[in-house]
Amino acid sequence: MERATSGYRLAGSVKHKRVLEIGSMNINGSVRELFKGCEEYYGIDKRRGTGVDAVIKAEGFDGRFNYHFCVCTEVLEHEPDPTTIIKCAKRSLTDGGIFIGTCAAPPRGPHPDHNGEMQPGEHYRNISTNEIARYLD
Repeated sequence: MERATSGYRLAGSVKHKRVLEIGSMNINGSVRELFKGCEEYYGIDKRRGTGVDAVIKAEGFDGRFNYHFCVCTEVLEHEPDPTTIIKCAKRSLTDGGIFIGTCAAPPRGPHPDHNGEMQPGEHYRNISTNEIARYLD
């Protein structure tokens, strides 16, 4: 997967494009608005909620190389095995597709993946720059 250094490539480029969002439940904002005018915006999440089109874990979703963009914001740190999300993105993106991802990194403190407080047994782990680079290779 090629890494981009700037999101500016998105400007004016979403018409006739399909977008997949992994971890799409709107907890404190959504990027969906940034892709207005796209052909299709499809959001998956492991829980039902606002912004979720299908309740499914990333490892169970087969995007069939159908999406031009795959977006995953502030989700990787909540997944015990973040590679399941990266693999989902890879099998969902068209040739030349773009992955846009953000995640919490040290020294950010733990935060829940839902509205409310961290629950006992809830997974959370910051992801370093080196670690994310390994995932994307």
